[in-house]
Amino acid sequence: MTAPRGTAVVVGGTGMLDGFTRALIRNGLTVHLPARHRPHGSGGAWIEADWSEPSRFVGAVEHAVTGTIDLLVLWCHHPYNEPVARGLVELLEPLRVIEVVGSRALRALAAGEDPRCVTGSFLVVLGAHRSPGGGTRWLTDEEISAGVTTACQQAGTAGSGGRYIVGELT
Repeated sequence: MTAPRGTAVVVGGTGMLDGFTRALIRNGLTVHLPARHRPHGSGGAWIEADWSEPSRFVGAVEHAVTGTIDLLVLWCHHPYNEPVARGLVELLEPLRVIEVVGSRALRALAAGEDPRCVTGSFLVVLGAHRSPGGGTRWLTDEEISAGVTTACQQAGTAGSGGRYIVGELT
């Protein structure tokens, strides 16, 4: 992984992005994990916070994180994604922002709309996995983490935009 050395904040990093979080830590980053539940052994610095209360969430991060943030990864559900994303970007002024969105964002993309909450962020869209028999299934946590890792490698600095699709769009 060619993620930047330094400090990352990963929203959603204790669940399906746990493998991604662990990869960042193995590659030498200090990782802050704002989440409701303490992570199970990932090695990140847990910040007790619940994104369903955006102002408290951002306040908890503000009290726990200092210095330059090299990478901000956001996996947060609607309608909380926008206030959490905007609050964290304003607070942290990260060098790189990656927004992870589910398949609902496909409707916005198909309509020519941009589902990003942060202008210029790198967008990761989670698709599905097609079986040889024609069926589909949701992506596994490992597939999602691997996809976000690849997106992190492709993402430029904040303001560069871009997008990466994990799996197939259905």
